[in-house]
Amino acid sequence: MIKKRIAAAVVVKNNRVVQSFAYRRYLPVGKPVDVIQNLDRWSVDDIIILDIDRSSKNLEPNYEIIKEISSIPISTPLTYGGGISSVKDAIQVIATGAERIIVDNLFIKNPNMLKSISKSIGSQGVVVCLPIKLINGKAFHYDYIKKE
Repeated sequence: MIKKRIAAAVVVKNNRVVQSFAYRRYLPVGKPVDVIQNLDRWSVDDIIILDIDRSSKNLEPNYEIIKEISSIPISTPLTYGGGISSVKDAIQVIATGAERIIVDNLFIKNPNMLKSISKSIGSQGVVVCLPIKLINGKAFHYDYIKKE
């Protein structure tokens, strides 16, 4: 029997958790640490942090937010995505406290880099997340940076 797992996606913009409406409008939710602590208390199976400012602004991963979250006592595995563009970034994200990385933009722009990252941190530590939009029954990748 397949066990259902609940993965909570926490969207971060400008160091605040937000609710995203089609990557166009954002409703502030709160501080990342507070949201993460609540999700941990609610016994979700995985917490995924998607820092949507990082790749679109060509910034490196937000190591400070990873450090802050990994310093609180939670038992839920943490996956981080945002600004990861190299093996060095991926290794540093893991060293800072995340258990896995999640990528979208890197998979589209440089799949060979993703292979290198998988070799360095292990394929179990890499997750690819692709926003998909259905148009007339056909699936299309939505590029949130280009908005197309």
